[in-house]
Amino acid sequence: MFPNAALIEEDFHTDPVQPTIKNVLQITIYNNGSKPFTLGYREYKKGESYIVDPCGAKFEFDISKLKFSGTNPKENHAIASYHVYQAPVTNNCN
Repeated sequence: MFPNAALIEEDFHTDPVQPTIKNVLQITIYNNGSKPFTLGYREYKKGESYIVDPCGAKFEFDISKLKFSGTNPKENHAIASYHVYQAPVTNNCN
């Protein structure tokens, strides 16, 4: 779907503490848990998704803003799927 991009999928059961994701082209975060999570100021219930559609630009995404409301892995389960731009490798063959 995206040339020069890697598709990454991650499962979260606790509030993420990883650094900001760089060079994101598109991201979807699906709530697969029984309790809602919040991202920014919006709550996402079970079965709802946070979606940033591709817009033709790279952006940074702070995944640590994802906050769970449950107390265990069954209640807290988000599935993140995103594309990250990877610069093409050129072979300089002389």
